[in-house]
Amino acid sequence: MARFTHKMVGRKPTVSDSEIIQFLINSDDPFLTTGEVANLAGFSTNSGANKRLTELESQGYVESKNVGRGLAWWVTDAGREYSEPE
Repeated sequence: MARFTHKMVGRKPTVSDSEIIQFLINSDDPFLTTGEVANLAGFSTNSGANKRLTELESQGYVESKNVGRGLAWWVTDAGREYSEPE
């Protein structure tokens, strides 16, 4: 399976898409908030995590739902397949 090469303008991402997906997979909770993902990934703000999660959602690797004032994120079957070691 071909791997998506993440292209961003600006700073080079220090956390891979696969690592972000693994945070969700390895969580004891069925979902994580944007802030929780930002914390695990070491992002200084939630906006960086939100941008990356939104990109992963557009690729079908994660899904989200509005909960309160934020979003909850979880991994799809496609995301689990993507993050498996080759």
